[in-house]
Amino acid sequence: MTDLPVPKYAIGAVVYHPEVRSSAEYVPCPDCLGKRTWHAALPNGEELDFLCPTCTRGYETTGTVHSWEVQGSVRELTIASVRIDTNEANPVEYMCYETGVGSGQVWSEHLLHADRETAEALLPKLIEERRWQLIESRATDRKRKIEDGPGRMVAHYRAEIRDAKKTIEDCERGLAREMGQR
Repeated sequence: MTDLPVPKYAIGAVVYHPEVRSSAEYVPCPDCLGKRTWHAALPNGEELDFLCPTCTRGYETTGTVHSWEVQGSVRELTIASVRIDTNEANPVEYMCYETGVGSGQVWSEHLLHADRETAEALLPKLIEERRWQLIESRATDRKRKIEDGPGRMVAHYRAEIRDAKKTIEDCERGLAREMGQR
């Protein structure tokens, strides 16, 4: 028979949780300088303007990119409920008065600390981890945009220009036929 884990904290105990938050601020795009377009001069002498892939999100080119601010703080919580589930990797969990009991936030025991100092000592490491997550996310997004990027965009815009020129030629021929019939 397996012994049940013994919770570290009793109901009513005050515990501390180190929290990291990131907030985005929009800054001018470093690649297009907020102009939302790139200008390309091709070796054959053609020149094209196309949407900046760096500051394009979905179908919108904004001229801005996110600059992330990462901050940490320690939250004081009061244990209101204890839950033990031996099938979980972290079997002891708590609910706290400040975040709701019954339908609120569930806190794993390993995330909570008995004193503020211990929680505060973890903040620099957690902030650095969050910054790296943001950097990796930005790098992945940038890599995808580069793979989809300028070469593919140049080909797309060249095709659009070819189609537009063909449409103009068709219209000119149609107009010439119509004028010849008069």
